[in-house]
Amino acid sequence: AIGSYAGRGPGSDNVVIGHEAKYQQDGFEKCVVIGAQAGYEVDGNENVLIGYRAGYALEDASDNVFIGSRAGTSSINNGGNTFVGAQAGEANTSGSWLSIFRGKYNWI
Repeated sequence: AIGSYAGRGPGSDNVVIGHEAKYQQDGFEKCVVIGAQAGYEVDGNENVLIGYRAGYALEDASDNVFIGSRAGTSSINNGGNTFVGAQAGEANTSGSWLSIFRGKYNWI
């Protein structure tokens, strides 16, 4: 882990870069988390979170790719999503597999 308070808690095979990236001490495995407060509360495996607060409160979710500032910020209980763009899928709490957003309100 690189960055102040980055990569706290248990987990293995992860790449964590950024101030408070993956800050909370929940377990996670095989994730890439890059950006200030990206994956701050992440609880899930095999996620790629890139951008400021991308996947910030990602909970009980795996196999996601979130790229962009605040992409998938409050994504809970879902997996297999791809969100690309600023605030893409910001409040997604139900969609899983093939939920693809481009920008804050645009589905593809």
